Amino acid sequence: MQLRISTIVPASIHKVYEHVTAFGPEGPADEQRFRERYSVDIRHSGDGYIYTEDIRRYPDDPEEVITWRCTFKYPRHRSITALDSDWSDRHDNFEPFADVTRWTVRWSMHGGPAQKLIRFLFFKLVRGKVIRREIQDPVVRHFEAN
Repeated sequence: MQLRISTIVPASIHKVYEHVTAFGPEGPADEQRFRERYSVDIRHSGDGYIYTEDIRRYPDDPEEVITWRCTFKYPRHRSITALDSDWSDRHDNFEPFADVTRWTVRWSMHGGPAQKLIRFLFFKLVRGKVIRREIQDPVVRHFEAN
């Protein structure tokens, strides 16, 4: 079972990919922006990059660090996989259509059938609209303003 959101961004696939991922045809588009987007401890490893992230919800919660592996296939795909947890893997796909780009984000869920069903329902009823508003809408607005 997968969760998915999709939008049309009014810009070329290359511009959208680099804006969303901070990754260009030769690697990180801008090293500082790349580290800000992912983590200051991001490091190249094989065909991807490894980094850690503290995912605690509130500052006074106990620290919860996850290690991620991120791979890039410029300008069509980015994959972010949790290496040491059951967090969902994220896949960003970019497809060109004339002067716009279709950007689709998919999450591949881990866990048993009941856990997947609960996550799916929560996403459909509550979280999906919030995620679209937080992840995709700012990118669309960025390109509409330019």
